[in-house]
Amino acid sequence: MTSLIFLDTSFLIAFFLNTDEDHARAAELGREMTAERLVLSSHNIEEAVTFLQRRENTKKAKEVGERLLEAQEIEVMFPDKELLLEALQVVEKHGGLSLCDALAIVIMKQKNIKKIASFDSDFDRFPGIQRLY
Repeated sequence: MTSLIFLDTSFLIAFFLNTDEDHARAAELGREMTAERLVLSSHNIEEAVTFLQRRENTKKAKEVGERLLEAQEIEVMFPDKELLLEALQVVEKHGGLSLCDALAIVIMKQKNIKKIASFDSDFDRFPGIQRLY
């Protein structure tokens, strides 16, 4: 049965950046998730593109952004004001969590997503979420 998996920015960076310490594991996870329905937010794309632009180059960053936006197997969520306000509540409640990570938590709750591909242990604080890493 196909399940939903949220893609965190840390996974995206490791997957697309060959020099990342978690690249091999991210590539393996990517192969394992081919039959899954994948979800991320536009904020994850923004974070990944910005990071890759600084770490690699603009061309690579643009290619990654386009690939994520055009992939048929990935649902990109474009959060509205209400989702962002809810994410800000999560930021306030869980100190040290970024707005992008809080938004992932809110989207996962809204869409009943139980799994997240991430190398960020902050997600381990949330019961009911299984981190794939």
